[in-house]
Amino acid sequence: MTDQQRPHDAPNPSDPPLWSLTSLYPAIDSPAFQADKLLLRERVIGLERYLDAHEVRAGAASGAGAGNATVLEGLLERLEGAHLTMLTLRSYLAASTAVTPSTKPRKQSSRPSRRTPAAWRHLARASRRG
Repeated sequence: MTDQQRPHDAPNPSDPPLWSLTSLYPAIDSPAFQADKLLLRERVIGLERYLDAHEVRAGAASGAGAGNATVLEGLLERLEGAHLTMLTLRSYLAASTAVTPSTKPRKQSSRPSRRTPAAWRHLARASRRG
């Protein structure tokens, strides 16, 4: 089927595939995305409060004991929650940038999209001369 025979809304087989990211968030401005941004903020604030409540400070000497292991477990749980939320948001942003089709018309190149055997021979001759 040629481009002229293909229905207007049918995808062009030579175009890259489009992926749907709606299983993560419907859109960047969606309530779900905004809610996760707020959740990440709340988790980071909760992490700071947890550290303050247990007097965990950078560079402070800490003694060994069962209490420290419990504090460490709590710290790791809070870090993991904040980290997973941040990863989801970051992955969505990176993927949506990569797979969202541009609304700008494509600029047509004057060069062929694929190198022909003649072009390869020309490049080979040019490199031997150089």
